[in-house]
Amino acid sequence: RDLLVGAVACSAAPLLTQPDEAAAAASSNARFDQVLSQVQYGLLRHEPEQATILGFSERDSGPDALGRWGRYGLAGRSARRERLQQVAHRLGETTVDGLDEERAMTRAVVLERAQGWLDLEEACGQGHLSPWGVIWGFELYPVNQISGLHIGAPSLLINYHPLEARSDVRAYVRRLESLGAALDDVREEVLADAAMRPPPRLAVAGAIDVIDGFLASGGDAHPLIASLRARAQSGLMEYRPSDLDAAARALDRSVFPAYRRLRDTLAELQPNAPEALGLAARAGGQDLYQRFLSMQADTSLSAAEIHRIGLEESARLAAELDAALAQEGLRDGGVQERLAQLSEAPGQVYEDSDAGREALLSDLRDMVREANESMRSAFADGPARLPEIRRVPQFLEAYASGGGGQPPSMNGRTPGVYVINLKDMSDVARWSLPALTYHEASPGHIYEGEIALSRRLPALRQFLARSNAFAEGWAMYAEKLAGELGLYADRRGGEIGRLQSELFRAERLVVDTGLHHYGWSFEEAVARMVASGAASESVARREVVRYAVWPGQAVGYKLGMINIEAARARMRERHGADFDLRRFHSHLLHSGGLPIERLVEVLDRV
Repeated sequence: RDLLVGAVACSAAPLLTQPDEAAAAASSNARFDQVLSQVQYGLLRHEPEQATILGFSERDSGPDALGRWGRYGLAGRSARRERLQQVAHRLGETTVDGLDEERAMTRAVVLERAQGWLDLEEACGQGHLSPWGVIWGFELYPVNQISGLHIGAPSLLINYHPLEARSDVRAYVRRLESLGAALDDVREEVLADAAMRPPPRLAVAGAIDVIDGFLASGGDAHPLIASLRARAQSGLMEYRPSDLDAAARALDRSVFPAYRRLRDTLAELQPNAPEALGLAARAGGQDLYQRFLSMQADTSLSAAEIHRIGLEESARLAAELDAALAQEGLRDGGVQERLAQLSEAPGQVYEDSDAGREALLSDLRDMVREANESMRSAFADGPARLPEIRRVPQFLEAYASGGGGQPPSMNGRTPGVYVINLKDMSDVARWSLPALTYHEASPGHIYEGEIALSRRLPALRQFLARSNAFAEGWAMYAEKLAGELGLYADRRGGEIGRLQSELFRAERLVVDTGLHHYGWSFEEAVARMVASGAASESVARREVVRYAVWPGQAVGYKLGMINIEAARARMRERHGADFDLRRFHSHLLHSGGLPIERLVEVLDRV
């Protein structure tokens, strides 16, 4: 299982002069690799969703991994906790003595993150450890407007489920047939948690809206069937029409009824759901928020300190954005008014039609190709594969973020995927697209994912121990780096878009802490984002509810960027005229997404 161990291929023991010392080190490394392989397999065989997202075969993830879901409900929640406890226990029994540097780091960060997620779940007393995405995390509310099985399952089937043979189509059908039971198990969790504290009322309303969007179309028009049919008919594999008919029957008989039952449950909870959005409304909520900040932003800074940093950065960036708009001749009105004026310039907004959306996607492909070619001067690893570029599925658009970058699978077969929200074409004016693209694709998330893949680090380190603050901090740093590479020079308003993007993330420090530490209301949080110029009212309303259900996650972007920029400045100061930007980026990206504090320690030794 070389995909599982990985480190064996990329890391050698230090050169030793005594044969017995070398043999002892090799033995220690081999024993650690064996334990790591065992606990990874033990975890992944119960997490088929994660195995599919990462691109593992059934050899690495258990029988029929492609045709089933993991276990949900209260029993599933308990079993997932016990598996993570087993990871921590087994690795804790190993010793660092004799391990090479890479393995010692893997042991340390996996132990830290596993125990951190377990402690957070215990402190919350509700919610569950989440296997969705390429970074493990914790869902405080198992069903909300941005995450959960009701969103993750369709996304997995459309974006990640492989369709290379007829057996893959049949596995797709089995997943549809069993999705109803899994959703009913999630409903059990929702009801149990609601007895303690339901999600905020706006989050419940958002989840209902998402489910309504999912149920809005049926038959061949439904995204789960239309996507399957299009991929099956692409000629890349054999299939039978009866397989597609079976998928449609499963949707009607299993999936739709379960979504309706989940919707009914949420509708019953909605009237009594709390209006307060933040953790500050709970007893002990401020202390709980500090735990979220530790896991999501890799920081020991207090919420008050983060809030202050956000205010300072927001003021600085607003001034820079004001000056950049004035240079474009836009001097009258507030920041959002002038950004709207920029959008109204001829050719800035794409046509609100299928043709307009396809033209935008085509332009993004050209933008990524140009970025890849420009990166050679700053990266020793060279350019990445071109990602697939798609729009966010329409039933998810109302609450989805502006875009997302999904890294390539660990087996290398599936390239990265850059998705963009095209619900409102005025939100994706040309001036805003370069920064978003460099954040999500190259040199941002997808490029970073390609480099991580090339390192062949252990899977457990790459998804359980991977740092949100590193991933998002790198993507923010990449937006700014693109300016150094000249990628905004020929795109009108491109630098304005980058400044607005960074201002947006600075305001997240202010608003996230405002909600969860200072107890701001929804109206106060929205008003703050709009007044700062960071977002329009419609975007701010969507964002604030996101922060409510995902405490601390949005803080990782700007804090991660600040730490990466500071590490680069210190390395430049140490090396003076010998500073090599390509070398800095290699050390940074080859770290494998370490938590920020550990990453800084590594970079400061270079």
